[in-house]
Amino acid sequence: MESLPIQTNKANKRHLELSAFLSECKGTVGEFLFEKFCEDTNWQQKKIDGDINENSSDYLVETSNGIFLAECTDIVGQNFENQKSYSFTIGDSVRRKIKEKQKTKQIKKSQEKYNLPTLLVLYDTKRMGRDGYESISAAMLGDYTMLINKKENKVEDTFFGGNSEIQENKNTSISAIGSLNTPNPESITLDIHYNPFAKIPFSESFFSYKNISKTIYQISEETK
Repeated sequence: MESLPIQTNKANKRHLELSAFLSECKGTVGEFLFEKFCEDTNWQQKKIDGDINENSSDYLVETSNGIFLAECTDIVGQNFENQKSYSFTIGDSVRRKIKEKQKTKQIKKSQEKYNLPTLLVLYDTKRMGRDGYESISAAMLGDYTMLINKKENKVEDTFFGGNSEIQENKNTSISAIGSLNTPNPESITLDIHYNPFAKIPFSESFFSYKNISKTIYQISEETK
């Protein structure tokens, strides 16, 4: 179970600042922030104009390390009230978005057309961009699982269990998943999680920029 942040005066102030910043937004919040991020990172992004009956990714992005496709989507979560307890499964909101994209075949069709790696970009509007490592890795690779030796009262092993949305033959058109974060209105960062099963993968050095953090998963032959 994830613990929820306690609201403080500082957090409330940041929320108001960010809300004012996002009031300029004319499309989805994720698209607006991604465009700002591209501008800050000196990436050239171009909206893809698809046919009205054609599902396509949102952006064609040119960087100093190459070109890729980007599909942006907002996670609109539950409204949490102070002084109340909540529980939820880690990664569920991310799993839902991956399933949505799988159902529409939006990312797959664009990748087949352009033959480029594709980044699925997420932004959690309720938690102000706080989909961290735990949520994304659990959604991609499976629930966090522990093997406990009850006789010796100790944990013998930890691993990713079931409920994974990224597998060798599942959602391989998603080359990586990125989470947009907004620590303050002047700063937008991006956390990248590489898909180890990607049909068209990003190189490990592709996202080597100061405002990007990377997680690269190593999959053993036993896992496959």
